Amino acid sequence: MKVLIVEDEALIVIYLELLIEDLHHQVRPTAASTAEATMHAAVHLPDIALMDIRLADGNSGIDVARELYARHGSRCIS
Repeated sequence: MKVLIVEDEALIVIYLELLIEDLHHQVRPTAASTAEATMHAAVHLPDIALMDIRLADGNSGIDVARELYARHGSRCIS
């Protein structure tokens, strides 16, 4: 399974990457902002995204999750 991590805290990203890889799934490039998340989703077409609800750029992870589902059919866990 291809997993996109959308999180702006570096330590949380590292922890999630380790957990996902231990479960034998692929981590796609991580994103810290709305723009990065939409760009990586378009390029890598993840099966699922782990989404931070409050991103550093002031946007809502819930809005990004809706956009990823509408554009690419990617499910998100917030």
